[in-house]
Amino acid sequence: MSLPLPQPTHDDAEFWAAARRGELRFQRCAACGRFRHYPRPTCPRCLSREFTWERSTGRGTVYTWTVVRGPTLPAFETKLPYNVVDVLMDEGVHFVSQVLDCLRRRCAPACPWRPCSSPRATRSRW
Repeated sequence: MSLPLPQPTHDDAEFWAAARRGELRFQRCAACGRFRHYPRPTCPRCLSREFTWERSTGRGTVYTWTVVRGPTLPAFETKLPYNVVDVLMDEGVHFVSQVLDCLRRRCAPACPWRPCSSPRATRSRW
């Protein structure tokens, strides 16, 4: 069974287009300058609807992590177990991802993290 792909919406289409190009981009409020992620139409800080898409530095640290042992969808059953990390990016946003080629015992809070995209970029695992 193939893995489900994201279904881009008006709010996150540019995020997924950037992922297909191998880029990690976040929205940045044009009024207050704050980065935000997940993509949405309004800044949670100042409520401005004006924003730009900025390329991330790609640097962050693992804030927390877990190992998934039970599938949330049948398509992921063959991938078990796998890790899920919450990365605090240098831009100040939290980004949920998976660490590829990482032994579970080596994932730990405060570990440095850098993105890479998978061969199917619409399914990027940063």
